[in-house]
Amino acid sequence: MMEYAKRWSSLALAIGASTGVWAAEPPNLVPNASFEQTAEGSVLSWRIDDTMSRWVDDRAATGTRSILIEDASRTAGSSVFSTMIAVDGGKAYTVRAKSFALNGNGLGLYVRCYDSAGAYIRVPDSIAQRTLPSRRRRWKSTSFAVTLPEACTRVQVWLHSYSGSVVSACVDDLELRKGIHVASDQVPEAPVPFTRADVSFAEGPHPFLLVTADDITRIQATADTQEWARRALARFLKSAETWCAEPVVHPDRGGGWYHWYACPKDGGSLQTVSPTQHRCKRCGEMYSGEPYDTVAIMSQHNGLGSRCRDIGLAYALTGKVEFARTARKILLGYADRYNTYELHDTRGPSKRASAGRVGPQTLDESCWLIPITQGYDLVYESDLFSDADRRHIEKDLLRSAAATIRRYDAGKSNWQSWHNAGMGAVAFCLRDRELAEHVVNGSSGFQFQMANSVTDEGFWYEGAWGYHYYALMAHLALTEIAFRSGTNLYANPRYKGLYDIPIRFMAPNRQLPAFHDSGLSSGLPGTKFLEVAFRHWQDANFAWGIHQRGRAWDALLNGVPDVPEVAAPDLKSVNFSGPGFAVLRSGTTIDDMYLALDYGPHGGGHGHPDKLGFSFYALGDYVAHDPGCVAYGLPIHGQWYRQTVSHNTIVIDGQSQEQCTGQLSCFYASPGFQVVSASADRAYDPIRLARTAVMTPDYVLLVDDVSDTETHTIDWALHGVGELSSALPLTERAEAPGTNAGYEHVESVRSARTDAPWSAAWSRPLQSFRVTMAGTPETEIITGRGWSVSSLGKQPMALVRRVASNTRYVALLEPFRGPAPQTTLTEFPLEEGGIACAAHITGARHNDVFLRGSGQSTVVAGNASTDAIFAFASGTDGDVCLAFVDGTSMVRGEGRVASSSPCRLTFRQETKGLWTAQYAGPKNNALKVTSPAWQSARQAMGPPSIFGVDSSSRRGAALRGNDAEATCSFTPETSGTYEIVFPGAPSLAAFREQQHADAAAVAKAARRPAIPEFPIRPFTPPKGEQPVGRRIVVQAEDFTGQGKGEVRKTDKKVAIEGEAFLNWNDPGHWLEWSIDVTTSGVYTVVFRYCTQEEGAERAVVLDAAYPAESCRAIPFPSTGGYSNARDDWRSLALSDVAAGKPIQVYLGAGKHALRVYNLSKPVNLDYIVLEPFVEDD
Repeated sequence: MMEYAKRWSSLALAIGASTGVWAAEPPNLVPNASFEQTAEGSVLSWRIDDTMSRWVDDRAATGTRSILIEDASRTAGSSVFSTMIAVDGGKAYTVRAKSFALNGNGLGLYVRCYDSAGAYIRVPDSIAQRTLPSRRRRWKSTSFAVTLPEACTRVQVWLHSYSGSVVSACVDDLELRKGIHVASDQVPEAPVPFTRADVSFAEGPHPFLLVTADDITRIQATADTQEWARRALARFLKSAETWCAEPVVHPDRGGGWYHWYACPKDGGSLQTVSPTQHRCKRCGEMYSGEPYDTVAIMSQHNGLGSRCRDIGLAYALTGKVEFARTARKILLGYADRYNTYELHDTRGPSKRASAGRVGPQTLDESCWLIPITQGYDLVYESDLFSDADRRHIEKDLLRSAAATIRRYDAGKSNWQSWHNAGMGAVAFCLRDRELAEHVVNGSSGFQFQMANSVTDEGFWYEGAWGYHYYALMAHLALTEIAFRSGTNLYANPRYKGLYDIPIRFMAPNRQLPAFHDSGLSSGLPGTKFLEVAFRHWQDANFAWGIHQRGRAWDALLNGVPDVPEVAAPDLKSVNFSGPGFAVLRSGTTIDDMYLALDYGPHGGGHGHPDKLGFSFYALGDYVAHDPGCVAYGLPIHGQWYRQTVSHNTIVIDGQSQEQCTGQLSCFYASPGFQVVSASADRAYDPIRLARTAVMTPDYVLLVDDVSDTETHTIDWALHGVGELSSALPLTERAEAPGTNAGYEHVESVRSARTDAPWSAAWSRPLQSFRVTMAGTPETEIITGRGWSVSSLGKQPMALVRRVASNTRYVALLEPFRGPAPQTTLTEFPLEEGGIACAAHITGARHNDVFLRGSGQSTVVAGNASTDAIFAFASGTDGDVCLAFVDGTSMVRGEGRVASSSPCRLTFRQETKGLWTAQYAGPKNNALKVTSPAWQSARQAMGPPSIFGVDSSSRRGAALRGNDAEATCSFTPETSGTYEIVFPGAPSLAAFREQQHADAAAVAKAARRPAIPEFPIRPFTPPKGEQPVGRRIVVQAEDFTGQGKGEVRKTDKKVAIEGEAFLNWNDPGHWLEWSIDVTTSGVYTVVFRYCTQEEGAERAVVLDAAYPAESCRAIPFPSTGGYSNARDDWRSLALSDVAAGKPIQVYLGAGKHALRVYNLSKPVNLDYIVLEPFVEDD
């Protein structure tokens, strides 16, 4: 027997569950499908090619026998084959199997295709593979339809446990039937047709991949006229001189997989100390040997690639022959060696199609090949290269590497996107039409990827932000190379969305949630993305992003000379139906709430079993995270991060969900009331799961329903950030909450039982939140610590456990600062039962009721009633807000809002005398509102006016309404927002502007640390004197004191003078410098700093006084980064914002103390300059 190396699977797009026998099905083509036929002790028509599978007689779906697969290895995989089965190529077939899971997950059901000569035909796993269910205790049927390649004449059914999986399961009753015999939503989507793009090549001499002759002229002209560009070019050329002087050393073998380069103890990334020493950045542990040494070699290869490109660019910009000489050494060295490097994958030598030579995967090969090819293009015309040199490089390096990559067609994937970019660089460099057509218009080319891998909204299909940006890096590389060669791929209408969607999705702090295989990512694409996007599309969002990031080398290389200043985008609550993410926002300031709910497709090979999970943000940061991922080489990645219990969702029987796509049932967003409702019935089929999330300006209400005919252990999981506290009598739990599927990694386990309502809070200095849950008999609350996003390590979590066949969780998530508000949550008992639900939220700020009904009858809860599917009222009589979704009325007390036809409507009092109505429904629908608050305003202020308003609250034409003292009625002309304003009240636009300013001021004040009081004392020279001092430079690292924090000195930053410091992150952390002034004079104070963050502020105190009022809070605008990989340093003069000019300070000869307090956000300092102030003539 032989062990099969585990393969990487792109996993299933959906899992089919059979619902019975289809009528008139064709015969089953799988011989001995139930393993009952034997001869001489062997099961006929089946072959076991491993040591971990065996036939068993103690468990079977039908008959007496099944195959038991017990895979305990993370490197070797199981392999069970059927005999060859004759089929018709190009036809659709249905594949089916029954499985009984015992432990773990990761067993795949495959169809392997062969042509008439017996050659294997690769078909993407997303088409020809499904993962068998991991749920225990019952036989489960899995089915899917597959259309075979035209050349396919025979197939095998194959059972195989893929990469990293540990699984035990029995399988029985394999089927292969001609035709499609599954539900329509289980049929794989056919590839979307795409339009071919015209492919053209550059004419004339090189270069034309990274820059053209026109680009070089533009770069030099911009550097001559703009200071930021001059600095960027000077820094780049200075760095190029350093790179050019370093020796060129080619590794003697290919490199390793970077996912191995992580600490097994804590997941921290490793730092290369030497080629054989690798230190954990988090705990300091040192590692050596494999797989670490080979990963360091991959870094050397990538470094040579980047170096070749950058010194090639330096040659193109300057013509200095030494740059071309070094690039030639790199290129010829690789041409001599490339084909001697052994094909290998992430685990060693390999003949797999995805194996690389320089890298462990064709993916890595492509990433390395792009800068190598760009470097060649940049120095191609140098006289240093002979014709023989060029033939050697093109044949033995570029074409050979492209051939290595072309061996593996990865189909719909980020891999193939990089393949296209790597091969595309070679194709356009060498003007190879056949290869260029392949990467642009081929069956897996760029045009195919845009049509099939990008959703209508602009998401990359895997639903992980890290892979969104990763794929976009590849597309950008290809499209820029193609564009400079005369092929305009930017004309593809779906391409722009990839750049735009992160901004539309980001939380108020500009971070994206860590969904699927991704960490926390910035919602602002990198500067190169933004500069390229603005150059091609001139979109205001890209212009705004550029100014948030700051302009430096990427702007000079890829952008336009001038970018307009524009307002920040007005981000809204949105349902992104393509990837299945619903985003709710309570407002637009940094403190406002944000909830992102994942209900959509699994996400291919980088998806997680996390349907109905969410990330929750409030008061300036995420307070409940989706965990994202860690390095894939770490066992914890599969054991925890890819398990359902690590997400904020529902877990059944201690097992992770099956891969599936949820269903959205409702999305509605309006000021004061927003709701999203979704289900995931196939996550634990036949168990039904549904989650409804309601957002108001102050809290999120969750209503979660679980229903089945059998009893289950049901866990409601919540992962917060901060210190966990609760009034519950929590005691140490004798048992862990579970033994596998991630539960084994929960630490510090405690628990309590209660039938009553309960609450718990996660607390941090600047943001806390509390969960309050309505009481249900026999509820166990289990607390512990589990891994969060990688940067936070382990954080407190809670599991709310019930043993039942049907249950409902009603929970309130309420953010707060300071003492927790007193809020009561009550679930109303309703006679209607079933889907009907009602919750009452009361407290100092709330008197709200939420109703959910069927839409077929009226739901009544106390003095509230509705015929809608969702409804909400705030205030005793709904005097703050009355809303309903897909109905005709909502009543609370004496307040009532109604329509003549079903619609969606929110009627809200914004402030005294100002109401809004948000309407979505048919034309000529009469709306009527009755409210004591309305009656009071009408009596006190007179008749109101009604206006339609746009998304910016600008008024349109006035509407006629039927005004009465107790009732407002009008007929909206279209769906939209309407302003109803009484005389003397502010307009909606003015109110919203002031509301936003007030909220922003509150948010900023809440973040400011308490610092000592200092007087304001202008530093003016003695009367009649205007002395001029001498320039003084104070190195930042030469501070003489600090408190409430500790900075770290560094000499590793790009473009620093001397040393700099970092870790000036904590609010309240102060630094002080003693400045020796030798000549009395008037000075301006200038800081040389960098920061990636927006909103950084510092208080500046000189000799125990503020030189001006504005020195209480000096803004330090984002420079786009921390000068880790480029020059992000900027100069900031201490200025009077109100006066719009630098602050002048008179300093007499002698010692002076400059103290600077961190008010918010990190800032790095390089040096401080006291510039003599000279009055202009």
